[in-house]
Amino acid sequence: MFLHLGHNLSVRASEVVAIHDYALFAPGGVNRPLFERVQAEGRIADVTGGKRPRALVITTDTVYISAISHTTLLRRTQNLYTFVRKNAKTTGNS
Repeated sequence: MFLHLGHNLSVRASEVVAIHDYALFAPGGVNRPLFERVQAEGRIADVTGGKRPRALVITTDTVYISAISHTTLLRRTQNLYTFVRKNAKTTGNS
């Protein structure tokens, strides 16, 4: 299953490590030093399409800045896993 992050980009849901509110990583945010370190490593991908950053999606190899709110992205991942679990039960693959 894939999670759509916006601006024509989707990532494998199984590779998503965390989804956070971008404000935590914005200048002056408590996690800004982590953001700056990952940025210096060249592992940041901006998929906002010029819109206001709203979420930071951390995957196993890249950190994505998304214009979609973190609550929406979290809801989407919960819906994906609910769908997978429901289908696994109906097919006997639980």
